[in-house]
Amino acid sequence: MRYDVGMNGICSGAMSEIENCDQLFFTYIVKCADQTLYTGWTNNLAKRITAHNAGKGARYTRSRLPVELLASWSFSSKREAMQMEHKLKELTRSQKLLLISQIVNSCSSAPDKLHDRETV
Repeated sequence: MRYDVGMNGICSGAMSEIENCDQLFFTYIVKCADQTLYTGWTNNLAKRITAHNAGKGARYTRSRLPVELLASWSFSSKREAMQMEHKLKELTRSQKLLLISQIVNSCSSAPDKLHDRETV
């Protein structure tokens, strides 16, 4: 499992890299305009976020536009992505936000650690 979290939902790699990952499946969390969170899964993350923002995504998000990608996790199988979605949906809003903040913090410290290794 790889997680991709941070500013605009991406920790490692650019959105264009994710757009070209046909063999991957994603579980994601978006923040709606009313500040609620929506969790789902897809095989094309960029297309799914675009669909949500065009009002063609889940019924829940249609009346809460726009949505902003907060976090995504990539998997090699649909089953794994769906299992992660189920686990995330069992979490409270506070637990989801804590999980996202922990991952963002680990992503933001990663470049510093790499930089330290390169200079030693």
